[in-house]
Amino acid sequence: MPKSPLTKKTKRRPGRRRGHGSVKYWKHAATEQLEPRALLTSVIGTTPTAASQAPLATNISATFDETINGASVSDQTFVVHGQQSGRLLSANGDITSLAAAGTTVMLDPSANFHPGELLQTTVTSGIASTTPNNADPFVWEFRTAVTGGSGLFDNSDQTLSNQASRDVKLGDLDGDGDLDAFVTNYGQPNRVWFNDGAGNFTDSGQSLGNHNSVAVSLGDVDGDGDLDAFVANRSQAKRIWLNNGSGIFVDSGQSLSSHRSTDVSLGDLDGDGDLDAFVTNNNQGKGVWRNNGSGTFTDSGQSLGTHHSQAVSLGDVDGDGDLDAFVANTKNLSSPGEHNRLWLNNGSGVFTDSGQTLGSGYFKDVSLGDLDGDGDLDAFVANNSQANQVWLNNGSGTFANSGQSLG
Repeated sequence: MPKSPLTKKTKRRPGRRRGHGSVKYWKHAATEQLEPRALLTSVIGTTPTAASQAPLATNISATFDETINGASVSDQTFVVHGQQSGRLLSANGDITSLAAAGTTVMLDPSANFHPGELLQTTVTSGIASTTPNNADPFVWEFRTAVTGGSGLFDNSDQTLSNQASRDVKLGDLDGDGDLDAFVTNYGQPNRVWFNDGAGNFTDSGQSLGNHNSVAVSLGDVDGDGDLDAFVANRSQAKRIWLNNGSGIFVDSGQSLSSHRSTDVSLGDLDGDGDLDAFVTNNNQGKGVWRNNGSGTFTDSGQSLGTHHSQAVSLGDVDGDGDLDAFVANTKNLSSPGEHNRLWLNNGSGVFTDSGQTLGSGYFKDVSLGDLDGDGDLDAFVANNSQANQVWLNNGSGTFANSGQSLG
């Protein structure tokens, strides 16, 4: 006799952990019978805290509700990705120490992070308590603080080519400690510009494809510690460019469908420690691409709304330990009433529309950050030919317009 389908009886509520010692159940849809599910040890605190600013020399730690088995802790189960520095690996000398002490796991990096760098840490299910219970996967992000600057900018007088550039991301591409630039160009090869450490950039000489490239996200997708590039192309297949550690990029050979893509953001969407991709498309369903840990991406099969989406920013907006997606949409003659949308993650990389309609305009970009200092992620949304907007989060992923009309 075939097994009855299982439906989840309880779920993690936003901002709350599942209590230690509680019993979790699965409910048989056909019989209504309850069966016990294996207990999970949960993260109850982090340092630095989510959405906070931390010193450049910060250690990173997670505290659990049970004593942790030190043998289960490694850079494969406690994973740190720097948006500008790459993944921290013991084999590359990035980690001074990583160990469990009682209920806490702490990582001490061997070098400081970059000012203003976004750090993402994943506690995977590979971490186990001494009970033993495996960890409930948990992802959180924070930024390092910027200690200098007045907010006033001077032109460096550098003229760096004359191409149809659409996007740029900064990161230490060649491992020398400064920030280089990966620039996408529309209908022309993408370029890598090396920094000499004093803010002077030189073309690396690489011509990376000749596509309609509109956006790039940097991150270590193949687990070797350096920054690779996921490039979104318009009406052409998305491409993965793998870094050899010296800032030299090679096409991975993957051709990831062909949509009218507008933006891409890398993040650990399913809590397994590697970087997945959330891609926005114009008037087509947004896509979630899962990484197998070696830089090979597979379409999750989700088609998230057919809006005129222009940009996405990932972050844990509801405090449940996974990355959600705030998507900026623009008006169109055929759909003049489109609103920005918030897509909530269930922790396994499956997204559901929150049902919120967050402003209607010609929105082009969005960035998440704690704008009002209350510990959660708010949204600053850029608008074309209309005022920019600030949306404030109540901590549970519900956003309200701040009423500011900026520019």
